[in-house]
Amino acid sequence: MQMIKYEDTSNEIIYESIKSNVKAPVYVATINLKGNEENCQIPMHWHRSLEVIIPKINSTEAWIEGNLYYVNPNQFLIVNSKEVHRCRSKVINQKYFGYALQINYEFLKSLFDDIDAFYFDTICTNETEVLDILNQIIDIYFSNDNLKYIQMMGLVYELMYTLLSKHCHLKSEGYSIQSEKQKDRLVEILTYIDDECDHITDIKSIAEHFNLSYGYIANLFKTYLHTTIHDVLNQARIKRIENELITTDKSITEIYTTHGYTNSKSFYHEFAKFHDITPNAYRRNARIKK
Repeated sequence: MQMIKYEDTSNEIIYESIKSNVKAPVYVATINLKGNEENCQIPMHWHRSLEVIIPKINSTEAWIEGNLYYVNPNQFLIVNSKEVHRCRSKVINQKYFGYALQINYEFLKSLFDDIDAFYFDTICTNETEVLDILNQIIDIYFSNDNLKYIQMMGLVYELMYTLLSKHCHLKSEGYSIQSEKQKDRLVEILTYIDDECDHITDIKSIAEHFNLSYGYIANLFKTYLHTTIHDVLNQARIKRIENELITTDKSITEIYTTHGYTNSKSFYHEFAKFHDITPNAYRRNARIKK
């Protein structure tokens, strides 16, 4: 699977390896998913750079600090510095192509020294001007022009001026995780839930696995992700169930019992939080689109 490369450089926190081949504070990664890949997603991670997701074929589903966002082609989505996030194609088993543009943190600090006290809108509506700048940066980035960094610098300054002047806000208290130790712990727990969601029978067993109190973990999720462990666990399970609904002919009962649900009532209740149609209808609709 050809995806962005990641390096684990600090206590199990996953960082993106950003190696620009031009003399500008920006890196552009191509994300090309061919479909039929069970784990077509960028893993849970965080970084200091500002990231902009620009889908071209199919839509992106982004999980950012406990919230789900969807962005379609001809739109873009911003991931702020130090936000825990992961991304995947919105529709499993369909081709996805797009770009992830990352702007260097030190460059941002040089432009705006108080950048850590502010955040950018995740979704910027009706911003054709910004999208046009992003597309120009991408085109120039992959060009063979030896002087392309000069053009790119001008466009990056123009991009940041627009974002800072129109889509930048002062953070409220507790908006982001200030302690990197807590971020380490949070990503570790989120990764464990992703990997083991089918086998977690008791929420409190997660706390026991990490030798922490349940209250501590619950407060960590509430404070920094504005959600609960229960909701994150069910989100991980539903993602796996979506994939099996599309890729297998297993019965609904067989699928949900495989992924941690012991009865139909709890499964259908959780599925309804993500979809306004039944699992059978979801399966039919997804297969028609393939």
